[in-house]
Amino acid sequence: MMQKTRPPCSRGGCLSKRWRDEESGRRRGIPRRRRSSAKNTAFVSLSTNEEDEEPRNFAHRHPTNQSLGSSSRLERVNQKPLFTIGLFADAQFADKENGRYGSRNKYFRDAKIRLQKCLEEFSENAEKLTCVINLGDLYDGYNDDDPEHLYFRDQSKWPEEIKERNSKEFEEMVEIIRMSLLKDLRLVSVLGNHDMAVTREVFKAKMNIKEDYYKVELPRNWVLLCLDTTDMNPRYVEENSEAWKEGQAWLASKTEEFKKRNAKPWSGGIAGQQFEWLKNQVDLAEKGGKKVIVCSHNALAPGSAREGMVAWNADAISAYFESKSETVKICVAGHDHPGGYIQRGNVHYCTIEAMLEADCGTSYGYLEVYEHECILRGIGACKSRRMRTSKWGEFTGIANFGMLTGDVDVVSGNKSDDNAAEEKLADWINEQLQSSSTSSFTDDSDDLIIRR
Repeated sequence: MMQKTRPPCSRGGCLSKRWRDEESGRRRGIPRRRRSSAKNTAFVSLSTNEEDEEPRNFAHRHPTNQSLGSSSRLERVNQKPLFTIGLFADAQFADKENGRYGSRNKYFRDAKIRLQKCLEEFSENAEKLTCVINLGDLYDGYNDDDPEHLYFRDQSKWPEEIKERNSKEFEEMVEIIRMSLLKDLRLVSVLGNHDMAVTREVFKAKMNIKEDYYKVELPRNWVLLCLDTTDMNPRYVEENSEAWKEGQAWLASKTEEFKKRNAKPWSGGIAGQQFEWLKNQVDLAEKGGKKVIVCSHNALAPGSAREGMVAWNADAISAYFESKSETVKICVAGHDHPGGYIQRGNVHYCTIEAMLEADCGTSYGYLEVYEHECILRGIGACKSRRMRTSKWGEFTGIANFGMLTGDVDVVSGNKSDDNAAEEKLADWINEQLQSSSTSSFTDDSDDLIIRR
C-alpha cells in the first residue's frame, strides 16, 4: 500500500497536527469533521448515507496565503507590481548598411523599425506603465573631431554636410517616437555620447528635456534620478565651464595607460556640481522614507560593464550609492552594447543590452517594481533579472526563490529552470536545518523539512 504523504506544515505545524488527528480518528471509524456553520457555507460535506442517490455538491474555499507553500504564496503576493517601467538603450539609428563592424554585428538601418515596434508595444501596455526610459544614444551621428585630440570638440568647424546629416537622422528618430508612443505615456531620456552630435541644446529641446540631470517622482514612495554621464568629459561640455575644467584636471592627473583603459574619449562621468545635486536628492529621499532608482547612459559601477565603458569616476559614485543602499536600490544604464550586471552591497547595477546589436531582432525590457524585489523582464536580447531590494536577513513574509545566498536568478520563463531553482533552495534550507543542533527540535522536527 502506498504510504500517504504528510501535507506541508504552516504556522508551527498546525496543519500537520490536524492531519494526524483526523488520520488517527479515521482509523478508529470516526467520520471526518463536517462543517455546518452558516458563515462557512462554502464547506458542504458529502452525505454519509450510502442510500442517497445524489450526493450534495460541495465547493472548497480558496486557501489563505498562510496555508499555501512558500512558492505559491510568493506567486500570489507578487501577482501585481507596485509599478512598471519600460526601458531600452542604444537604438543608434544611422543611414548605414547593416553588417559586421569590428567584432560585432550592427543593424543601423533596422533601428527605426525596431524602435517603432518597441514603442508600439509600450503604448499597447500604457495603462500598466508609469513611464518609458530611453537610456541614451538614440541615433549614431557623425563627427569631424581631430583624432589626435579626442577629448576636445569644436562643432563650429564641422562641415555643413555632417551637421545636416546628423540633424536629418536624429529628426527621423524623433518622428518615430512622436508617431509610435502614446502622448500620455511619458518618455524619460538621458543624454548619451552619440546624442551630442546635434549639440546638447538641440537634443534636449527636441526630446523635451529641461535639465541635463533631473528627478522624476514615481508611485509608492519611489524616485527616479536621471543623470548625465557626458558631464565631466571636455569633449561634450562647454569650454571653460566648471565641468570642463574639472574634467581637464582629472585627465591631467591620470597616466596615458590609465586613460587608454579607463577613460575612453566617448565616455564621461559626473562632475562636482551634479554629484552634489545627486547626494542632496538621495538625502531627501532617505529622510522621506523613499527608495531610489538611478538611470544614466554610462554604467555607474566597475564590473557592471566592460573596462573603460563605465563612468570615469564610477568608483566614487558606486561607493556613495553603496553607503546609501537602504535608499538607492537599482541603477540602469546603456552604452556598453553587450550589457552587464553586478550587485555591490545591496545595490544592483544593470547595463541593458543594445537594441542596435540584437541579432535576434530587438532588445528592450520591463522593470517591475515590487515591495521587496524588482524583476527585469527582458524582450529579445535584453536579459531578464530578478533583484532583491530588501535587506538580507530581514523577514519579508515571502520566500525569494532563486535568490539563494545572494545570487540573482534569471527569469527564464522556463518552468523546469524555475523548479530546479526552487529545489536548489529547498535542499539548502534542509541542509541548514539538519546541520543545526537536534536538541533544539521536538520529536516532530521532521515537519520542518521542506517537501517537494
